[in-house]
Amino acid sequence: MLQMNTEYREILTKLINKYYSLSHKDHRLIMEQCKTGHFAKQEHLVESGQKEDSEYFLLDGIVHRYTLVEKGEFVTTGFYMAPAIITPNFARISNGKSILSLQALAKCTVAQISVKDLDELRNSKVEIRKWGQKVVEFELKKSLKHDTWFRSSNAKERLIQLRKVYPNLENSIPHTCIASYIGITPVSFSRLRKEMSG
Repeated sequence: MLQMNTEYREILTKLINKYYSLSHKDHRLIMEQCKTGHFAKQEHLVESGQKEDSEYFLLDGIVHRYTLVEKGEFVTTGFYMAPAIITPNFARISNGKSILSLQALAKCTVAQISVKDLDELRNSKVEIRKWGQKVVEFELKKSLKHDTWFRSSNAKERLIQLRKVYPNLENSIPHTCIASYIGITPVSFSRLRKEMSG
């Protein structure tokens, strides 16, 4: 892990302010506890079953979260395109271990902070606590809204929505991940793309 450069500090500042505007001093307190990590394509930030005690801010690149199913196959359950906050730690772990895997689908950069360090900031700084609450509220609402919609839509509708939320994602990552996410086989995904382009 490396110290954060000016470019990434600016990205992180904007990302934090997306949820709740903090003072320059509070931004600095968070950034002083963050380390910058660079991950190559296909490298994991964390794998299912590993001890996990970090929060992640995605500053550059694309990450997907997935779970393993029978015969080593995977199911993609979500995407993150920078700049983005990775789903908060408490929702990704059980007994201190990750219940899912986070993998870079393109070269990516993250700002990483330990849950312990962030909790100490939240407990000592009212504004940082408010910011943390806003992040959790936003992510919970987004997740519930997405799950409700996802369960009541078909593969075509899911792909249309995916294209709206993540423009150009199809041109940047393996189609197997997208097929998995929308719940169809790679062959069916190829057919669906042809149908929608025709």
